[in-house]
Amino acid sequence: MPRIAIVDGQNCVDPRNRYPVCVTAQLVKREYALMYGNEEERDDNDHSSEKGVKLISTGDEIEEALQNANSIVLVCYDTPITNIYLDTILESVTESNLSQIVMISKMGASKKIGGGGGFFGGGGGNGRSLSACEDAIKTMAASRNLDLSIVRAGVLKGGGPGGRSIHDQISMAKKKKGWCLDRSYYGKIADLSEFSCTQAHDQFSLSATASTITAGDAIALPNMFQQAGTKSSFEARPYDTNRIVLASSVVASLLLSEKNKKESKEKQVSNAQMKKTKISEYSVGAARGEKLPTIDEW
Repeated sequence: MPRIAIVDGQNCVDPRNRYPVCVTAQLVKREYALMYGNEEERDDNDHSSEKGVKLISTGDEIEEALQNANSIVLVCYDTPITNIYLDTILESVTESNLSQIVMISKMGASKKIGGGGGFFGGGGGNGRSLSACEDAIKTMAASRNLDLSIVRAGVLKGGGPGGRSIHDQISMAKKKKGWCLDRSYYGKIADLSEFSCTQAHDQFSLSATASTITAGDAIALPNMFQQAGTKSSFEARPYDTNRIVLASSVVASLLLSEKNKKESKEKQVSNAQMKKTKISEYSVGAARGEKLPTIDEW
């Protein structure tokens, strides 16, 4: 199974810190509650325990996590990770362990338009920076013989367990077995229209089809005015992405890479072929459906 370290580009902004992610114990507690509910609500028999994900809050913990990781997920949707922090991360990993990277990027970023082409572009002006970030990570992956998956998301919606009532939300969270956040996620949404859209998107836009999962970077985000017009709509659109489906696609990329390596070993593929960098790029749009894709379907 992959041992994964997740690095958020949005936190890589202070060059005075050696490591890009450093959070307080209070924040760790809050994040656990968002994932698994309050301590008294957690079910230790399933994914609703702290055994599944370890949140780290100190430089030593970050260094240890990177040293043990065989997979790294770079979250660069809003803010590209800088070359300085990318180098810092790579200094801490154990080269013999690390085998793959998954980068979460934004639709249209590779074209330097649409996903951030100027103030009125769909990505808020980060398209060129994201494109440069993608290029740097591709170069790094090739130089280290690492598999790389670039997963591009559109306008993010959803993220909670779904269900209109508290009973439904608890039931949906248990059925998804840890794919989504706890129902307390909804309680942090102050805007009523966003609250309704988020819940409905988690109920009805959980599928993935051949028409919404597209190779490369074929979908451009609409401009900011068009996005404002569909902000409160839960209708499945190719340029929207449900957060739960996005997370599912990242996990699928990690597991499939592991599976391919295992099969190559069993088939006695040469070391030269196994070490060759494999790069996959795809965009995840929203599709109507009430059931997440399985790993086999991915």
